[in-house]
Amino acid sequence: TIALIGGDDEVRFVTYQILLHPSFDPSRMALVKGKERITGYTIEELSRYQAVILVNGVSDEETLKMQREYAARGGKILPDIASGKKAIAEEDVISLFSSLPGNGIAISDDSVVMLDFDTREIRSLKGRNGFLVYSEKFSLYPGWKVVNERGEKAGMELANGVNTAVPLDGTFDTLRFTYEPRGFKEGSWAAIATIALLLVYFAISWVRTKRMANRNQPETEEKRACLDDNQYLPDVGDDRCWGDARLAWVKHCCHHLLFREVLPLPLCQPH
Repeated sequence: TIALIGGDDEVRFVTYQILLHPSFDPSRMALVKGKERITGYTIEELSRYQAVILVNGVSDEETLKMQREYAARGGKILPDIASGKKAIAEEDVISLFSSLPGNGIAISDDSVVMLDFDTREIRSLKGRNGFLVYSEKFSLYPGWKVVNERGEKAGMELANGVNTAVPLDGTFDTLRFTYEPRGFKEGSWAAIATIALLLVYFAISWVRTKRMANRNQPETEEKRACLDDNQYLPDVGDDRCWGDARLAWVKHCCHHLLFREVLPLPLCQPH
């Protein structure tokens, strides 16, 4: 796996130039779009790549230090700025390609499982190191995520301009790719909240309308009889509680008319 480090436009241009080179063999090597600067990596992250091409060159002291550390771990780098080279010759590229070890290991079709349109799994990865290069454009579209069977997020990088590359460390067996676009999730929650607010609004409007209809209904014989103090007020027997009993009885009658319920009749308690 070869990391191309530099600006987006420059890396894209160099990627397509290398892909068209007759010495490039996609069955045994992959070009991965890297970060803008080599100093954006830790030495452990950089060591996952077998080779690095510095598209923009950059020769500051921090870059030179990272180059030396990377080379000390067996990594190959173009141009070799530490050795005084500032440009990449075609012979350097051909030599780099021929020095990369062996062929890639193919993943069997049985190990690739499509659970649904937005979920894929690749299994039987235990013990494998390097990079998984998957012929899907997941890395081009925001919203695609990849985790292993432990739920740990894995990195997803752009390979060969269109494919997806995921680093492997040999410790997990399965990678799961899922599509969870942020805009779709936010839109779904907004739609649910809007529907809930509309339901609350219509419920309140219905209750208010019903109450107004009950208040504005024409006076009936039942209503007049209920509010006829002489006919329906109970014989409380004690003048001291007459006012309270009269008010409670009127409330009782009105509640019965509005909600058609029979409430317990309030009684005057002796003092």
